[in-house]
Amino acid sequence: MRRRPRKGGGGSQAPTIKYLVDERLGQGANGAYEALQLLRSQAQRAVKAGDGAKAQQISKEGALALLSRGYADSGAEMAMQLVEVYSSQDVSLDYETSIAAIIEIDRAMAGSTLPDGEPPVVERVRFLKAALSWSADVNEIGAYTLGDPRIHALLGASSWAAGDDIDVGVKHQVLGEVPDELAAALMNSGCGALKRDGLACRAVLQFLAVENLRDAVSFLATFRSLVETDSRYTLFSALIIETCQHDAAAEFQELTQTWAGLIERDPANKTAIRIIGQKFFGIQPPQDMMSAMLSMLAPPASS
Repeated sequence: MRRRPRKGGGGSQAPTIKYLVDERLGQGANGAYEALQLLRSQAQRAVKAGDGAKAQQISKEGALALLSRGYADSGAEMAMQLVEVYSSQDVSLDYETSIAAIIEIDRAMAGSTLPDGEPPVVERVRFLKAALSWSADVNEIGAYTLGDPRIHALLGASSWAAGDDIDVGVKHQVLGEVPDELAAALMNSGCGALKRDGLACRAVLQFLAVENLRDAVSFLATFRSLVETDSRYTLFSALIIETCQHDAAAEFQELTQTWAGLIERDPANKTAIRIIGQKFFGIQPPQDMMSAMLSMLAPPASS
């Protein structure tokens, strides 16, 4: 039986934790590792004692203390500890507490560096994937089955920064509901015009596949304002949005047949079109497409 979700929170232990970290750092080269181990054990003991709020505070403040002092690798491990506490304690999605802590840690992680001077891009993506997985598993009214949009938005931005597959960044910024940021990211991606416009078309179709017509419209308007001329991809995107706005099932079917060559260039677009047909017009896809439809939008497994 699932426990009642708990809100994040608890009294601040930041001064005590900062003192502990500074004390360990002052003892030598292994200070960050020793601080990490001590903080982690304190958080785990708090969980065992049934004090989830204390475990959250130790994990959050420990991560921030380590990150702010330039120990991104140890700070990232404490950030992962926080997500573990969230999962084990069934912490609820609360913007002022649990989600705010993730945003604060991500901001600190983005501004920190590893011992070699490089930013912790891999560690940041790993943390956000774990946080997204937790948010997708939260079982409460108002929760997002695909994960919280605010975390998706962060993961999309971090994926671009990490040089991950561009498709990953597009997917997460679509689910993050940040159309203007996505349009700007595509313009700054370094892709050739054809690939860039193809990804823009994919973004429009993915917005529509999750029934986010508002952001599909906003994204395309912003993207078209940034490019010099329309391409076949942007023209098709505008037409598909128009059919969805007017509940034009017959026009949708005609459009997808007329533009079949363009749609079939990208397998993800074929899947999205089938989802759009089902969501907006009640056109049921073949059974063998259902698993593909679900996997296209599923949150990533944390690692």
